[in-house]
Amino acid sequence: MLNSTSETNDTRLWTVYLIECQDGTYYCGVCLLERLELRIAEHNSGKGARYTSARYPVKLITSTKGLNKQQAYRLEYRVKKMRRDKKIACLKNYRT
Repeated sequence: MLNSTSETNDTRLWTVYLIECQDGTYYCGVCLLERLELRIAEHNSGKGARYTSARYPVKLITSTKGLNKQQAYRLEYRVKKMRRDKKIACLKNYRT
C-alpha cells in the first residue's frame, strides 16, 4: 500500500526484466528503467539478488518499458508464478 504523497506522485519509469543465469535458470526482477544496465552489472558482480549471487554471470533476456512502480511489481509477481516457457512471451508481449 502506498503510504506517502511522494510515492503516489512518483513519475519515474520502472521495468520488469528477465535474466538467464549461468545454470540456465531464469530470474525476474524489477528496477528503475534508468538503472537497468547497472542492475544487470550488480547481478554479474555477485552483488545482486541472493538467487543470482551463486549463478552469475547472467544475461538479459528481455525487459518491459515505461511502467509505473505498482504495474511493475504486479507484473513481476505474475511472471514469477508462470512456467518457464511462458515468462519470455509474457514480458515481450506486455503492453501498459
